[in-house]
Amino acid sequence: MKMKHDYRFISKKSSDVRKANADLQDILNQVHRIMRENFTFQHKIVGSYSRNMITRDFKSNVGYDFDVNIYPHDNNNDYSPKKIKLLFKEALDKVARNYGFDYAEDSTRVLTIKFKDRKNSRILHSVDFAFVNDEGNECQEYIHFDKKQKEYTWNEQSYGFYMLPEKIDWLKENGLWGEVGTIYIYKKNYNDNPHKHSRSLFAESVNETYNKHYQPPNFPPKEVCTIPFTSNNSNEIRKIGAGYYFMVGAVAFPLRETGNTARVASQQ
Repeated sequence: MKMKHDYRFISKKSSDVRKANADLQDILNQVHRIMRENFTFQHKIVGSYSRNMITRDFKSNVGYDFDVNIYPHDNNNDYSPKKIKLLFKEALDKVARNYGFDYAEDSTRVLTIKFKDRKNSRILHSVDFAFVNDEGNECQEYIHFDKKQKEYTWNEQSYGFYMLPEKIDWLKENGLWGEVGTIYIYKKNYNDNPHKHSRSLFAESVNETYNKHYQPPNFPPKEVCTIPFTSNNSNEIRKIGAGYYFMVGAVAFPLRETGNTARVASQQ
């Protein structure tokens, strides 16, 4: 397979990244002021910038990107998912253009603004804004845009989303973080799907490295283990999304309650 790109890591302390981040903070501050007329929100930079894993493609016209989570404050559900996203887009378009960005593009999960070098037809950097809602720290929803149906809905994150932080911690504790970086760069360089974002490639890199090295417990094949609900194991039973799971390391086994016990199906 031929390498599609030439991605390399760059430091978030480099002058151009620091300037881009400063502009992004200014843009967000101004959007905050505009949006107060409708609803307030919190924001958090996540993804590659927060991990100091920013990459730049030295072979193509695609620059590095920022990922920002937007947490709308709408406790009374006064605004539909569509209204939240489009009101934010309207405010963002008013501000970001003054910093050299194009108008925001609306995709399935995010709004994206791109800073371009038009003379050389290059994207220098871009920003993805995802709209999320944490439900009591037990599950997280995001605004999903169905382009075919032209519908905006709150959808719950997938099971893999909840387990990613624990897998990252395990990999770091076991000296495997460098391997994650190597696989991540490889995936970015050979990725031929323009709609596959960095956050998806990163999650794949974490999961592949974890699955390669982590040794799961040896449950009997095709059998069910019964675990009593006691104070000794209560901390190992966790609610993930709408279901309950028995945790063994960062591996989650689905539970089915039967009285004072939980039945754990083997994943072998």
